[in-house]
Amino acid sequence: MRREVLKPRTEWEAEQARLETEARDAILARIDNIRQVAQLKGTETKDELTELSNAINDMPVDAEQFGEMVSDALTAKQDALQAVNDALIERVKQDAMAEQVRHARITMDISQISSLPSQYLDSTKDEVLMAIIQLEKTDITEAEFGDKVEEAMSAKNAALRQLRLIEQHAEDAPPEEDTVMVELEQHTLTQLQYRSYALSLLEDDDPDIWDMIEKLELQAEPFVEPLLS
Repeated sequence: MRREVLKPRTEWEAEQARLETEARDAILARIDNIRQVAQLKGTETKDELTELSNAINDMPVDAEQFGEMVSDALTAKQDALQAVNDALIERVKQDAMAEQVRHARITMDISQISSLPSQYLDSTKDEVLMAIIQLEKTDITEAEFGDKVEEAMSAKNAALRQLRLIEQHAEDAPPEEDTVMVELEQHTLTQLQYRSYALSLLEDDDPDIWDMIEKLELQAEPFVEPLLS
């Protein structure tokens, strides 16, 4: 009888305990979510970190929402906010360093464009022409040179003017090996023809043979060596 009388009360208490457990678990989950916010990938941009910091700072944490665990929630919020702000400071430093590196690279690229003509002072006409063509194809864009795009364009135009002047005074490339071989073959052929004909004159025992050989030597120069010295 007593159990039957107390059964509704027991069921109510059990239900209350279940509801309290669910509420506690929900609060713990929310606190854990606050902590998870500070679990960063390290690839966030400055704007993303700023937005996240503002969102954490504006997050309401009070006894109405977190009950007796409000202190734990406030600690989680402060820890998350500190972690995000530390990451934001580091990102600002990295961005500033990256900008310095980018600025230095742009300055170096412009310097290389300006010094390009000096590399072709002793080059052949064809080599200088190829350098001109390559430089003309080089795009000078704001995406590549930023606020120094006009300086880069001026350096390019000045380099092109200097290269064109160098091309005007540059010499043609020396003959290739095939051309040299042809000249050697002509030299050898002329010598053989000269010697063959000179020997045939000697066999004829002509009284004017020496005058004729001398004339042949003069005509064959500079391809032959004298038959008689």
